[in-house]
Amino acid sequence: MKTEAFTWIALTLGLAIAMVALPASAPGADGATSLPLLTLLFLSEFGFILTALGSGAGIRRLRAEGVRFALLAAVVGCAVLAILFVWLGLSLWAGTAVA
Repeated sequence: MKTEAFTWIALTLGLAIAMVALPASAPGADGATSLPLLTLLFLSEFGFILTALGSGAGIRRLRAEGVRFALLAAVVGCAVLAILFVWLGLSLWAGTAVA
């Protein structure tokens, strides 16, 4: 698989995981989340690893072939999602509300 394709796949899957994990991590009226805590922690960890690897693969490709805007946008998107997943995981671990 080409590393550019992996970067785009990581960005797409990362966005899909974020669209599931972020709304599900908001506490309801009783203080519980709509998904179990361990599931949310797993989603945030998997999302972080996936997007961090996608960002790293994209950076290597940018350094080898030169800067292209589309790939640079995908790398920045993966990096932002990786930071988001770290923040989500740490806030879930600390027990603070996300949304």
